[in-house]
Amino acid sequence: MEQEFNFNQLKMDLYGDRSYVTQKWISNYGKLSVYADYDAYISCIKEAFNTVEIVMGNTIYNFRNRIPYREKVSLGKRNGRPRYGYYYQGSDEMIDYGMAATFFGKIKILKSLRFRMPEDLDDVRVLRNMTTHNTHTMVGTVADQVLSYENVLRNMEILGKTLHVLGLLRAEDILPEYEKMRVNPGDFVGYSGEYQVGDFIAEGGMSRVYMGLHTRLNRPVAIKELKPYTYSREQIQNEKQFLVSLENNQIPQIFDIFNQNGTYYIIMEYIDGSGLNQYVKENKPDLNERLAIAIQVCRVLRYIHNECNMVYSDLKPDNIMIERTGRVCLIDFGISQLEEGDVKAGAFSMFYSSPEQMAGKEIDKRSDIYSLGSLLQFLFGYNNDQGGISYLEELGDYREEMQNLCEICKRQDPEARFPNVEEVEGHLRRISDEITHQPRAKKRIIRRTVLISLTVLVALVISWAAAYYFIVFPDGKITTFSEEVRFTEAGIVVRFSVVNRSSGEALDPQSDIYVRMNLGLPYRSDTDKEKKLNCTVTLHGTLNRDLSPGGILMGQELTVSWEDLRDLVQNQIDKDRMGITIQTPNQSNTAIMPIQDSDTNVIVSVNQAQ
Repeated sequence: MEQEFNFNQLKMDLYGDRSYVTQKWISNYGKLSVYADYDAYISCIKEAFNTVEIVMGNTIYNFRNRIPYREKVSLGKRNGRPRYGYYYQGSDEMIDYGMAATFFGKIKILKSLRFRMPEDLDDVRVLRNMTTHNTHTMVGTVADQVLSYENVLRNMEILGKTLHVLGLLRAEDILPEYEKMRVNPGDFVGYSGEYQVGDFIAEGGMSRVYMGLHTRLNRPVAIKELKPYTYSREQIQNEKQFLVSLENNQIPQIFDIFNQNGTYYIIMEYIDGSGLNQYVKENKPDLNERLAIAIQVCRVLRYIHNECNMVYSDLKPDNIMIERTGRVCLIDFGISQLEEGDVKAGAFSMFYSSPEQMAGKEIDKRSDIYSLGSLLQFLFGYNNDQGGISYLEELGDYREEMQNLCEICKRQDPEARFPNVEEVEGHLRRISDEITHQPRAKKRIIRRTVLISLTVLVALVISWAAAYYFIVFPDGKITTFSEEVRFTEAGIVVRFSVVNRSSGEALDPQSDIYVRMNLGLPYRSDTDKEKKLNCTVTLHGTLNRDLSPGGILMGQELTVSWEDLRDLVQNQIDKDRMGITIQTPNQSNTAIMPIQDSDTNVIVSVNQAQ
């Protein structure tokens, strides 16, 4: 015969186990946060209150059934059933177990049994009743007072003391420390418990990182658990919206930042790859790939400095991830700071942090330049027996130049360093370009380097594809390359750079610049399900600045408005294709797919002024 399930016995067993009650208490307490909403506070109070009420009931039941009474007294009948009162040895106070039907009655019984119950325990009962019966009507000032973080925390402490008095919770667990609340694989975090913690990935001085799962979206995420006291509440709150708003394909997207378990959690895009340190050890990348990685690090650092006006302040190999697809990502913005007023970074990394950062002085973007120099030494050099840096033999004629580049980045005086990352990037691009186009360069290495550049650049413009070209003119004097294609409300913006590789001839400021965009526009017609309309658009501008030999002109831009682009492309449409029109972002016509979803190839060329 199947044994009947006894819920009451199960409840007695579970809530009589101190380890179970402690685990349940700590898990529930961890959901408290100054940023949580009323529903979260109500849930915590209800859960804690119910735990205490069950433990109180178990304590009374166990006493009644295990301690012999001295005298039993009839108290008449209630609802047709006889009632009794009990006297125990050493006490003249009668115990009426019928009172255990209510929370207030349980408190009175336990006090009669000489348990030192908290005097303000009944206040929690009032709060619990208010939240149970008036959740939707208790609004405004009343809710702000009753369900304030401070008041909820005070009531939780009262309930914790009650469990301690009853022997089911240690004193140090009433207000548990962070280390007891830290997550373990299988736990759920988030105000709605929407993130499940997976395997442990890594631990640093300021955080732990786990794999995770967004249970509602069924997508992998990375869960970073910050160690307490490493970040101030104000710092997290000030940077929360900023960090979530970062939009760069080389920076993992941040989905959520919240306070729980006595600390903060950052939920971010999961990068399937390895840190640069590990990547270099395991893959031993060749010179071209190392240059490509360094250039992409400069690229994302340029975005952080120029677009975000931020000092990263923790550039090191452990914070650079190489995805399996080849994407280079910069992670861990924990101690990054907006460059507004006096910026100081309290944490630092030996060898990579600037002298002013380690001394606790004010820092700016030149502190990141110092760290970049250390990173370049890591990529292109190694420590010799004398403790110095020896640079890779593969650099050949560029060994001395790379050494000088690193030394300028790492000068003690910030004023003596490169003023911005663009200059470092320009030198690296020139070295990469010249090495790539040397006759001895292998095609396999070229393909690999260009593939990495293409992968990162294409991802940077999200769904907009922009081909990445190096165009060397026959005389070998000019190199141009497109950097980025942005689709804005005004139109398409092409960003590019120019390098004067001549030995002694300057480029005139009035040199012509031509940008040719080959647009592959998918569309649907009445007779064909899908076709592609190929059009070429040429933009024209001038250099507007003298470019001396060896000089680099970074971040040049030309813009074509949507209206002009529409007219230019429309003129190239076959007369037989009447009715096909170009859809731009500010139009609703759906006869042709939007331009920003098209295949866009960009070629930049410069004709030297005569």
